[in-house]
Amino acid sequence: MKAIYVSKSDINEGLRSGTVTKAAIVFFEDVFFTIPYSSTNILGGDEIKFNGREVFNNAKLLINEGKHTEAYDYLTQAMPDDNTYYLRMLDILNVKVGWWIFGGFYFRKRGGMRKAASISSKVKRQEIKDLLGNNII
Repeated sequence: MKAIYVSKSDINEGLRSGTVTKAAIVFFEDVFFTIPYSSTNILGGDEIKFNGREVFNNAKLLINEGKHTEAYDYLTQAMPDDNTYYLRMLDILNVKVGWWIFGGFYFRKRGGMRKAASISSKVKRQEIKDLLGNNII
């Protein structure tokens, strides 16, 4: 089992909701988890803070120690269904590796809103694309 993490990402949750979430993302071959730090509603100006840093730091420590299965189990228990994305349940999953603004990560659960996550490193986007390879829609 392999795991990749992104410690900083802005997730745009769609124009209808007007929400941008600052989060970490942890990827496995069959699932990824978004771990929110804070969420801002651009339309209303509201900001909500989460305890995501503690959860992410625990998962990151396990991944760095090579305990990917333990990190998977930990995140499965620690994260709610809204932040858990099983690849087989998505109808949009796309990783664009391109340079600068031409790269990105897009996903949507069936029946939900399309989300776009910023992943600043082109190398990291390529790693994610390689990991998720056969599941990209």
